[in-house]
Amino acid sequence: MSLSQIAFRYAKSILDLSKERNSTEKILQDMHQLQAAMKQRDFALFLQSPIIQASKKASVMKAIFADNLDVMTFSFIDILLRKGREQVLPEVVQSFIDQYNTINKISRVNLRSATALSEQGLESIKAKLLTMLPAGGTLEIESSVDPKLIGGFVVEMDGRILDASVAHQLEQIKKELTQK
Repeated sequence: MSLSQIAFRYAKSILDLSKERNSTEKILQDMHQLQAAMKQRDFALFLQSPIIQASKKASVMKAIFADNLDVMTFSFIDILLRKGREQVLPEVVQSFIDQYNTINKISRVNLRSATALSEQGLESIKAKLLTMLPAGGTLEIESSVDPKLIGGFVVEMDGRILDASVAHQLEQIKKELTQK
């Protein structure tokens, strides 16, 4: 079984359990907190290390997260540690968030623009993107500035890319001119 399948199954099990106990929102917050922690290189390496014993990892996780995570989330992490599956924790966390977003019709959007967008410009792009979603769908937009775009913007949403940047348009012109 592949790593992504294992992660999907673990994430689905904790998502189903959190639904039964009406604590999905709290578990989602926990997953975001774990995801932020795993972005720290030292913490990620600590989790991945085959040299560090599971009991040591469990005591460190308890010291860091015991007061901040829901009992169910902490028990879930403990199960992963006891089974020697802590290396899949980043994938499980991401899979949980993805499954939650799918169930709740939330689309994550990465919006890169050449310059900071005005509130009006951001709302205009958001309105156009909402028309591409199923009824009742919502957006989570993460916006960043990328000067390499020269002008315009690039939107990444649900595996699709809309490139309305000047850099992309120049590249297209270059391709057309070199083909003739």
